[in-house]
Amino acid sequence: MNKGLYIILAILIVVLIFVIGFVLGSTLTNKVDYNKGLSEGRRQAEGEWEEKVKKAFPGSFEEVGEIFSISGKILEIGENDLLVEAVFYPASPFEEMKYEKKIVKLGDDTEITIYGKETSQEPIVEEGSMFLPLEEISGSFSDFKVGDEIFIESDENIKDKTEFFAKKIILQSIPSEE
Repeated sequence: MNKGLYIILAILIVVLIFVIGFVLGSTLTNKVDYNKGLSEGRRQAEGEWEEKVKKAFPGSFEEVGEIFSISGKILEIGENDLLVEAVFYPASPFEEMKYEKKIVKLGDDTEITIYGKETSQEPIVEEGSMFLPLEEISGSFSDFKVGDEIFIESDENIKDKTEFFAKKIILQSIPSEE
């Protein structure tokens, strides 16, 4: 073959590699820019939505100053206390729920109520929906089991406390299907 043909072929290969590199590079850069734009657009839309909600419902996104009741799941049962994983719902729907472990101490004056025991009353039918009447009965510390969902009230602000005394605990019992 001719030496000039080798040179032209080499130049064509170099140009072809350059063009392929340029096309791939610009495609990848555009994809990164597209994803960045998507994220920025989502944040902007969330901010605009949050502002509209704040105007419609003033005070709805403010952090709660004091907390006197929590709900959560029993993780451990001690002698006169419960380790509970408490659920805290965020002020903004764009934030994640927070979970904190709290030690709930029970005193002699702590009221324990079991809510959700079925009664012998007939079901209540309203506008096509049926409700089973449930009742509240008095409970005791021995009724608690690990994994139970409870609602706890206190006389003190428990927002920043890891342990506190309970004034009232409601055990949320699920009726059995027989």
